[in-house]
Amino acid sequence: MARPRKDQTDTDAPRISVIDRRLKNPFGTPSREIPLKGEKRNWVVRTFSADPEHPNRHYDAVHRLGWQPLTEEDLAVSIESLGYVKSPDGRIVRGEKGHEVLMAMPKEHFEAVQRAKADANLRSLKGAAVKSEVAQATAKEHGDEAGETTYKHFSQQEFVGPVAE
Repeated sequence: MARPRKDQTDTDAPRISVIDRRLKNPFGTPSREIPLKGEKRNWVVRTFSADPEHPNRHYDAVHRLGWQPLTEEDLAVSIESLGYVKSPDGRIVRGEKGHEVLMAMPKEHFEAVQRAKADANLRSLKGAAVKSEVAQATAKEHGDEAGETTYKHFSQQEFVGPVAE
C-alpha cells in the first residue's frame, strides 16, 4: 500500500516541474563538460558518431572540419568515469563497436567557425523580404500604423552581448 502523501510545508524544498527545467534550457539539456588537461584544457569537446549511413563521419570531422581525436593523456578524469573506453588505436570511444569518438578543437577556432557560419546565414537572408515579413507580422498583431512604422524604421542587425536594462 502506498504511503499517504504529506502536505508540503514551508520547510520543504520547492518542487521544480519538468516544464520549469525545460524553460531554463529550451534547446535541451546542455552536454556534460568533459574536463581536459594541459594545452587542451579550454578546447571544445564533441562526440562524433559514425554509422552505416555515414561511414566517413570521423574522417570528415578530422580532415574536413578540423577536429582532433582525444586520447587518455588529454583527459583530467578517467575514461571510464565518462562512460567511454580506450580503443586499440588509442582513441576514446563508446557505443557498439566504438562508433562514437570523442574529439576536440581549440575554442578560438570553434568560435571563429561559428562566427563565419552566423555571418553566412545573415548574408543569405534577403533584407527586403525580412523587413516586409516583420512589418506585416507587426501590422497583423498591432495594427496598420505599427506595421508601417516598423517598415520605415526596421534595420536588420546582429547584436551580440548583454542587453542593457
